[in-house]
Amino acid sequence: EYDDRKSVGLTTIGGSLHRDFDRFSVGLNGIFHSFDKPLYPSLEPYNAYAFRGKTAMNYSMDYKATYKNIHAFGEAALSDNGGFATVTGLLVSLDKRLIFTCLHRYFSLKYQTLFGQPFAESNRIQDENGMYIGVQFQPNRTWTFDMYSDLWKHSYVRFRKDAPSYGYEIFGKVTFKRRTTEGSLQLRSKLSQENKTRLPTEKTNILTDKIRSQIRLDWSNQVTKTVELRNRLEWCIFNKDGGKSNGFMIYQDIIVSKLLRTYGKEIPLSISTRFAIFDTKDYNSAIYAYENDLINNFTILPYYFRGSRVYINATYNILKNNYLEMRFARTYLQNKNSFGSGLDEITGNNRTTMTLQWRSRF
Repeated sequence: EYDDRKSVGLTTIGGSLHRDFDRFSVGLNGIFHSFDKPLYPSLEPYNAYAFRGKTAMNYSMDYKATYKNIHAFGEAALSDNGGFATVTGLLVSLDKRLIFTCLHRYFSLKYQTLFGQPFAESNRIQDENGMYIGVQFQPNRTWTFDMYSDLWKHSYVRFRKDAPSYGYEIFGKVTFKRRTTEGSLQLRSKLSQENKTRLPTEKTNILTDKIRSQIRLDWSNQVTKTVELRNRLEWCIFNKDGGKSNGFMIYQDIIVSKLLRTYGKEIPLSISTRFAIFDTKDYNSAIYAYENDLINNFTILPYYFRGSRVYINATYNILKNNYLEMRFARTYLQNKNSFGSGLDEITGNNRTTMTLQWRSRF
């Protein structure tokens, strides 16, 4: 990494001009990228329409409008090679308790953008035609029902997809919230396609369906002003080529914002800890979960194989506006004797990480 530094230079120039009206606004945007060396991605079929060269230019027009209980928004964009992309959305409050959402996106095969981040099925903003429809129903302050479906298709080959493909995702969630207690039950099922495992006698790749379904139960309780308990139980089922992989994960979180001395004074110490147990057949049925971490750090880990994980974060306000932060985490695998591979491999069935951080505010 040190030797590769300064190997490519990038200059970016952009601008945006917006005008707001009473119930309507419109904007014009432009951005130009220039590399000091030309970029040439690998010449693979799925990369046939990828960006190549030294300069790239994108233009777009965005808008949003509100009329009574209807809000519309969208953006249309062009790349300098003639590619075209649009995102169009609609929010409708059918009732104060019922909200309807609809969003359509279309990215042409030739469209190129280096850092675009629209609503899409994947991070490749190219060759996608999709429709998202969602509904939220809140009959009272206690119950909330969320549902959505998302369908998409790709007209050209992609990585590990040697033919046009399609997919969909269906999601439903029920949330209960009352006083200091909150719980939710959600179901999600996603179907996508990729190349089927090819037998030695087969000469060409064909697509097969890959289905991943999850059931998640969350429950949290604010025990006191400073102590909160969070629980999760999740089950995952993965199917591809007739093979099935499944597993579960359960964890208990304890979050303490401040500790109290016996004589009533507060100790400026915050603690968050988790103990998790998981058992999945392989990585295909891995269950991802967000972990509380030190400030300015972000952790989402896959829990897979059979084992347990524990972590503890502690923050101590040692001086005014000065914080000492510590994190300890350990993963134990019951059915494995090593972690990672190559130069990152750790021998043994335990992996431990420790982090120490000092933070000052001024």
